[in-house]
Amino acid sequence: MTLRSVINVLLILTLAQILPGFSDSGRTTQDIIEHSVARIELPASGPRGPQKTNKDSLGIVTDAPSVIIRDVNSGVVLMSRGADIKRPIASITKLMTALVLLDDYEWEWNDDAVVIADDVREGGKWYYRFNDNMTMDDLFTAMIVASGNNETLALVREVGEGETAFVSKMNDKARAFGMHDTTFADPIGLDPTMMSTAKDVMILLNEALNREEINSRMHQTHVMATSQSGNQYKIASTNHLFTSFLNEDPYTIVGGKTGSLIEAGYCLTTRIERDGHILDVTVLGASEPDARFSDVEALVSWAFDVYSWDDESDLATL
Repeated sequence: MTLRSVINVLLILTLAQILPGFSDSGRTTQDIIEHSVARIELPASGPRGPQKTNKDSLGIVTDAPSVIIRDVNSGVVLMSRGADIKRPIASITKLMTALVLLDDYEWEWNDDAVVIADDVREGGKWYYRFNDNMTMDDLFTAMIVASGNNETLALVREVGEGETAFVSKMNDKARAFGMHDTTFADPIGLDPTMMSTAKDVMILLNEALNREEINSRMHQTHVMATSQSGNQYKIASTNHLFTSFLNEDPYTIVGGKTGSLIEAGYCLTTRIERDGHILDVTVLGASEPDARFSDVEALVSWAFDVYSWDDESDLATL
């Protein structure tokens, strides 16, 4: 018996078990093969994604131990290092807080809101004076743009929820998003027992940027707020990428969120666009404040240097 005959016999025996109606001895090998091929459902084709033009480049050295960069349109990961390591993500947590506030509670942007002494936690800056009449919009904006801890906890209090119940909803939403390696411990990211990964943070970034209420605030360099008593506040973004070349043509910073904590190091997750190509970048655990920004700058530069997209290849051949 030839090798081809052996293979055909094995194929018949196998397919006869898994394909209904093909156990009859009257079926030929060709019948079974043709029917099995007809039953195969191929996945729908999607974007091809960027192609590596410099095969020798394996990536770059980063200060942060956990990094990941991916092409958003295709989902192709361009470089990943330590992206599955669980670690605290500090104030990046507030992106989930924002999503829970938007989805699970009823409130209006112009509702009155104040920061009180009970909202204060050690760490971070104070942006609004105690008991100065602001709005929910003011507090929400301070949370996203300036990562205000007091303002975030004031928001949770203003919607009438205790921290424990609120955090439970954060973890429920994380599971719903597929963030299986993430556990939140508070609404502001100050508790070092919370854990996530660079991969999960990338999921969170995508969900947050899909919400205009968050997206519109994540690319603001600063905001002005005026209380009902007339006090004026200027709040600057914690994202120093706005002072880098990534905020200059041809680049655009679509959005981003910073975080820092002794146990977490310095963290950043951001989305960058150039010439219609969109990259998500997350760096966790950098050793210095500026290192997270320089890591992102280097990762984005590397990606556009060693990868090309189909439209760019087409133009090159004209």
